[in-house]
Amino acid sequence: MSAKKSFFILLLIMLITNVCATAGAIDTDYYRAFVNTDGSLNFINKSTGATILSDSPRFYFNYGATTSTPKAVTNSSFEIDDNNDNIPDNWYVDKHYIRLSTEQASDGCKSLKFNATAPDYNHRRAYSPLITIPQEAKYTISIDSYVSSFSSGLAPIVYVYYYGTTDGSGIAITSSDSLTVPTITDSWVHNSFDWTPPASARSFKVLIYMSQTTIAAVYFDNVSITEKKYVYTSNGSNIEHTVDVNGDAITITATDDSNSCVTISHQYLLNTHSPYINYTVTVQYKQDVFTTKERFDFVVPSQNAQVMTRDLRLTSFNASNTYWSDIYTPKVVRFANGLSFLGSDTMESMRLRNSGCNSQISFYSDYGQNHPHFYYIKNGGGATTYVNETQRTANDTYSASVTFAIDTNESLPYLIKTRQPYGYDATLTLTNHPDGETLDRIKAVAYGTENECDPNYGKKGIAGRGIGWTKGVFVSGTGSYASLADADFKTLIDQLYQDGVEIIGHSITPGIDIRSVVTAGLTTLSQYNSRNWIDHGASGGTGNWEDLASQGATKGNAYYILDLLDQYNYQYAWSYIDLITDNYTLNILRPYTTSDIRPFLFYNNRVDDNVYDNKKICKRSGRFC
Repeated sequence: MSAKKSFFILLLIMLITNVCATAGAIDTDYYRAFVNTDGSLNFINKSTGATILSDSPRFYFNYGATTSTPKAVTNSSFEIDDNNDNIPDNWYVDKHYIRLSTEQASDGCKSLKFNATAPDYNHRRAYSPLITIPQEAKYTISIDSYVSSFSSGLAPIVYVYYYGTTDGSGIAITSSDSLTVPTITDSWVHNSFDWTPPASARSFKVLIYMSQTTIAAVYFDNVSITEKKYVYTSNGSNIEHTVDVNGDAITITATDDSNSCVTISHQYLLNTHSPYINYTVTVQYKQDVFTTKERFDFVVPSQNAQVMTRDLRLTSFNASNTYWSDIYTPKVVRFANGLSFLGSDTMESMRLRNSGCNSQISFYSDYGQNHPHFYYIKNGGGATTYVNETQRTANDTYSASVTFAIDTNESLPYLIKTRQPYGYDATLTLTNHPDGETLDRIKAVAYGTENECDPNYGKKGIAGRGIGWTKGVFVSGTGSYASLADADFKTLIDQLYQDGVEIIGHSITPGIDIRSVVTAGLTTLSQYNSRNWIDHGASGGTGNWEDLASQGATKGNAYYILDLLDQYNYQYAWSYIDLITDNYTLNILRPYTTSDIRPFLFYNNRVDDNVYDNKKICKRSGRFC
């Protein structure tokens, strides 16, 4: 054998040993990498030996599995009153006629009585003690009620009042989930509701609420809270991997089949002369599931970093805060140790928070809170059903990826996805619900005055100044409301359309519409190329059952309309349900409140007609649009 041939064989052996051995190192110009037995990677600083990224990524998947634990509620049965003020200890009440009573009790000897004998100047409330929220928890809240008399007004409601702090400081936000107390008299009733805290919630109180107009005597007792926590599966062990070398390109693959619900295939693309690493995961489902959460964690032994917030500014990572990005906010984090996540990914959202002395970056390929949707139960007293989770069936497959970089010597450029055309810093979006409007009001708003003979008509107003506008209309059946069935109204709407105003349906009529009425209305609206929809009031489940916030998004229901919207090529919808911001602030992105997920425009595959086609009806969340 010649010396030259021996040299090349030896070189090949060295190369294979270098990149293919399970415990061996993969050297590049920028870092050294090691493959772990669970398919994750470690990245090391070649010069110092310091860890840059360890055991990354680890996946955490949940498909509905939970554990349930009773949550201690101080004085939950209202028995303790050590200071004899007739107010249950550790509870707060805001009216002198909300007091302890021994007249009725479902548990023990006492209950809390709302004795509202007349209307009041403001609402009546009783608050529980503060309860802290651990990470990844959700709750079932139950209470007993006894109505001894109900003369008028609204039924009492049990809410959750939650805070973004563990001590209850700051602004309290009322949950959209609630329990409307049945007004059946002379019997104890036990009811409950479920609440999933938003990502920003850190503590909460149970709020028993009665409207200022209500005249009733109602007893409450036996408040209980069950805390449910998700059970996650993670990386298996002894996962075999392969390393393929093609010139400077290195591909590492590993398939993890240890999860009972899915098979997870990991792939890393490296290059010996490039700082960029591409990680792609492919998930194939073994059974039908609803996806609560699928996330991938990267653990970084440093908290010296900058993170991009929703105003597209890099800010120093404050380890006491949590930072969220969604699909419309670049997922950019840059660490002082040379690691950068540069906004090049196909994930739904990202979370950055501390993990002890480390930083934890979690990329979510699927997460229920990224596409929240609930609907009112028909005539259910305001009760709702959540359908946040993505529905997957056996053999479904999808892939998601993250590209990150390691360069200890140079700061690399990052990617910014602008939200509006041309990257403007802000845009103004105007939408119009037509409830109670008149022709004169529309003319004044659109063209500056209701008087068409005025020389300024058409030179002022929204449309007169050429500003875009989404105008909701009723098609027919409006009674006292204007609709397209009125010739004068239709003439005005036709003019607005010619002047660049988007014309869409605010449902079809103000009342409950059967499918044939919706079909006819969509046909009428097609003359305006309508691709958007605004629900009319669902009234807590008693009205407009065709609403997407009611039965309109429930397959098999007599009032289901999503297939009709799909047939007419609708692309967007507002489903009546507002995901409110604190104090309804004008800045809907709120970059200073980093701990909130902000899914103001998203796709939910359970709120669509055919989840496998390329058509997607994106949901807009009220005051986020």
